This record gives sequence, structure tokens and C-alpha cells, in this order.
Amino acid sequence: MNENLLKIGAPFVVLALGIIISIGLVKANAKDNELQQELPAPLVSVEKVQPENYQVNIDSWGEVQPKERTNLSSFVNGEIVAVHEDFYAGGLVKAGEVLVRVDESDYRAALIEAESSLAAAQSELEQEIALGEVAKEEWASVAKEKVSALALRKPQLLSAKARLKAAEAAYTRAKRNLERCQIKAPYDALIVSRNVGIGQVVNSGTAVAELFSIENAEVVLPIAGFDAPFIPKDIQSAPARLTVADKSQLSRDIYIDRDLGVVNQATRMSNLVAVIEDPYGLRSNVPVVKFGSYVKVTVPGVTLNGVISASQEVLEDDHVWIVDANDKLVQKKVSILREEKGLVLIGSGLEAGERLVTQIPEYPQDGMVVSISSASTDNEVK
Repeated sequence: MNENLLKIGAPFVVLALGIIISIGLVKANAKDNELQQELPAPLVSVEKVQPENYQVNIDSWGEVQPKERTNLSSFVNGEIVAVHEDFYAGGLVKAGEVLVRVDESDYRAALIEAESSLAAAQSELEQEIALGEVAKEEWASVAKEKVSALALRKPQLLSAKARLKAAEAAYTRAKRNLERCQIKAPYDALIVSRNVGIGQVVNSGTAVAELFSIENAEVVLPIAGFDAPFIPKDIQSAPARLTVADKSQLSRDIYIDRDLGVVNQATRMSNLVAVIEDPYGLRSNVPVVKFGSYVKVTVPGVTLNGVISASQEVLEDDHVWIVDANDKLVQKKVSILREEKGLVLIGSGLEAGERLVTQIPEYPQDGMVVSISSASTDNEVK
């Protein structure tokens, strides 16, 4: 009897339990929906998209080097009798200043002898010219075919002219050697090293000093392959900005002089050369940029038309988020032209006036309703 009751009542018990469980689930879902409705929409910051023309700037680093460097040597033999007061390592001298003076005694004597020989040759030539005129008159009555060149003193005249040319050359050489007793700076220069001193005897070819020109300095700037397309074709003479990479952070206006015209086989980089005028401020009141300084040079690149610049933080695998007219998140794929100084330059994928999300929710989803921060209402992304 009891077994029959259990068999009959079991289905009713199961049915009752199912009804109770279903009611519980419905109530739980209702509570979840209520909770979801009570949760506020995620707060996001947006900026309105506004395309603009963007000037690309390319940073490159290099070392300041002299445009000209010279190992200065003596052209004459003799004892050094004087040196310039700034003729020492680190000294600055101007073009034409006498750095070293060699004893001139022998060279002055040689010049006097050359002057004397020159005067004698000039006198001899004048005498031969006069004798030739006399001979011409004396032989005037004789038929020309019977008068020899020797009788008219033509060979003697040619010899006198040759001796005069030799005397002039000797005089020029003696004068030049005397001038070379004064060893001068060929340009505004920094004395890098000094190899001679007072009382030292030098010979022709003796190294006197090493000089660096301070009229102009150069910086070779490597340009990476991904930056090369943004270098203008007419880069020569373009202005640039130099910043010394140390605590001073001093800056100078410089210019691009040329492209070296080759790609480095090891680094696959091309190279530009920038010029710094008057790096040591010898001719003008400008900050000093020393040779060997490591510097950053900002090179002006091409202008990109109609691009959008935004913070790199808005980008996720070439995608960005926008907020549509219904305040819902929409993910869009964009094309990136360049990344520069914390910005991405977007070429296509966004339209003017769209609201670009600059502060993305933790778990963004397409179609998610969001709330717009009041602080970002009037901001624009350019």
C-alpha cells in the first residue's frame, strides 16, 4: 500500500519542486535586471574629430664635428722666436693671426740678394735693348739678308730677358719664404694640439699644430627608413633646431646643408648633414656648442594634409572607439600614417565631427551605452 502511494505521489512531488525552482529563477533574473538597470552607464571622455594639416618633425642625434680640420706645418727652416699668446690647446684664434714666428734673418738676407739680382737683370735688359737699337742703326745701310741676328744683338737680348725672368722668380720665392716665416691661422680656429715651442728649430714639413675651424661645424644625422618618406625633397638649406643633450639643454638655430646621398649598408639608414654657424660664438653672441657634443636635431619634415592627430592611448591594434549619436560605443579600424611624440597620425577611418573616445572603459563592447564626461564636450581631436 505504501509503495503504491509513493509511486503515485512521486511525480507530483517532482512537479512541485520544478515549479518552485522556476519561480526562484524568475525572481533571480528579475533581481539581476533590476540591478543592471540600477547600474550607471560607464563614463567616458571624448573629443570631436577635426582633420588638419600637420607638420611632421623628425628627431635625429649626432656628434658635433668641425667642418674643416688642418694639421698646420712649417714651410721654412729655422728657429721659432715667438708664438701667439693664445697658441695653446684650447685657444681660440682668428683667421690671419700669426701663431708662430720663425727667425727671419736668413730669409731677409735672401730677399735682399734677390732684389739686387733682379735690379741687375733689369739693368742688363735695358742695356741690351739700347745696344740693339744702336746695332740696328749701324747695319741699316746693309742689305737685310747679309745682316746676322748676332750682329743685331738679338740673342743677347733674349738672354737678358731670360735672366730677368729668373731673377723675378728668385725674388718672388725669396719674398714668399720670408712671408712664410710667419705661420698664420688659415681660418677662425680652435687649437686642438700644439707641437712646437720657442727656441725649437723646425724644418720644412714639421707639424706645428692641429686646428679645427670654428667658422662652421657639422652634425651627421642618421635618418631611419621609416622616417625617410617624410623628408622633403628640397631639404637643402632647410632650417632645423639643435638641442644639446646634457643638463644645459641649450638650443641653436641651424640649417640642413646636404644629403650624403647614400644608404649605410650596415644600418640601412641615410644621412643628412646639418651646419652650425659660428659654433664657439667668436663672431656673434650665441650659445657655445663644443666639438664632440652629443646633440638632438629636429628636422622639419613634410606637411600631411587632412590628418587627425590623437594620443597613442586611444589606439588598440589599429582600432579606436567612438561614441555614436545614440551614446553607444562603436569600434572603428583606422590607418596610421605615423607615430610621433606620443601621438598617432590617422590618415583614414574617421570622419570630421565624430566623437573619439579618449578615456576607454575597462571592458568596452560594441553597442555599450556610455555616459559622456561633461569636461570633454567641447574638446576636438585634430
